[in-house]
Amino acid sequence: MFPKHCQRNCLRQSTDPEKIYSSKGCWQKIARSAYFKGLTLFMVLMSTAWIAVDTDYNNSDCEHRYIFVTVDNIICVYFCIEITVRWLACHVCSQALQDWSFLFDLFLAVTMSIETWGPQIVYWVTGRSTQSGLGMGSALRSLRLIRITRAFRMSRLFRSVPELMILVHGMFQGVRSVCTTLILLLLVTYTFAVAMTQLLQNKDVGKGKFDDVATATNFLLMQTLCGFNAGFMTTMLNTDVVSFIILLTYQLLGLALWVNMLTGVMVDVVGTTAQLEQEEQSLKTLKRDIADVVNLTDENHDRTVTAVEFTHMIQNPVAVKKLYEGGVNVLALVDYADFVFRDTSELSLEEFIETVLQFRGQSPATVKDVVDLRVFVSKELARLEKDVATVKH
Repeated sequence: MFPKHCQRNCLRQSTDPEKIYSSKGCWQKIARSAYFKGLTLFMVLMSTAWIAVDTDYNNSDCEHRYIFVTVDNIICVYFCIEITVRWLACHVCSQALQDWSFLFDLFLAVTMSIETWGPQIVYWVTGRSTQSGLGMGSALRSLRLIRITRAFRMSRLFRSVPELMILVHGMFQGVRSVCTTLILLLLVTYTFAVAMTQLLQNKDVGKGKFDDVATATNFLLMQTLCGFNAGFMTTMLNTDVVSFIILLTYQLLGLALWVNMLTGVMVDVVGTTAQLEQEEQSLKTLKRDIADVVNLTDENHDRTVTAVEFTHMIQNPVAVKKLYEGGVNVLALVDYADFVFRDTSELSLEEFIETVLQFRGQSPATVKDVVDLRVFVSKELARLEKDVATVKH
């Protein structure tokens, strides 16, 4: 069963980096551009592959060192430009410092700059090479330790490919269940280790394996995790049938816990996490599509929706197609248009998005929906009673 605390963690809304982008300006257009995102993903993939090439071939005996220097500079320049564009795209630049993904990418860009340009800058200032034997040379060579952070570039792949993030989230959510399974396996192993030590402690077949409980526990765990030794099992069968039966029983329990139960827990956790993540991703996509639909029909560009603009919206084939593809029941939305704009002449973009989301066909009814319906009916009855009383008088 999927733990409740895991469900709460999965349902927690993650910050969308594009929410802090401005709605106007060239920088936000570049940052939101599909070409810019695609180029960034390509550079992430290329830099990830380049790590292996640089590690294997960029050494003191390399005859074509200029190639590595050129590629390192290209990668560093691009990621510095990329983080700068994202920073300038923000509505308020200080908001970028509240986004953990931006801070992490900024950290990578800074360490990349120090690694790539730091030794050259120090050399130009001091005139001393990074290959010097003492003093400044040793200090400069210590900057090469920053190359370890190159491996963190691969983490950007997880944000670029949602399926990888789903697996990562599922693994983290399943840590508690996995640890519980491993503790159960350890307890079972300890119980059988005590029994096997008592039976085989003074026998040749158990020498080096069941000399004491600690050795026996370690041996049984290694057998479970790494696979049982068929030759040892055969020797055990020929020497002591009772010990063989006990060891075989442990093998079956160990494999059931390690393989079947652990696999089942991980599949259940990852599956549930994937479902929640996909639902969250579809909601983000739908909200973005609804915002695009509003922009198509927003005549005065005030990011609000009036009844007239809504009428133009449902007459726009592109807008209707986006709503339909997002799972919105467009016919029901049209039927209830008068009800939506009954108490107000216009809705803000956020209010309109929340209203449209209520018309998703696959959205299940919640307790909040029932309570809202009860409150609405009560208000309507009170209004009706007031109108009847006014007519009587």
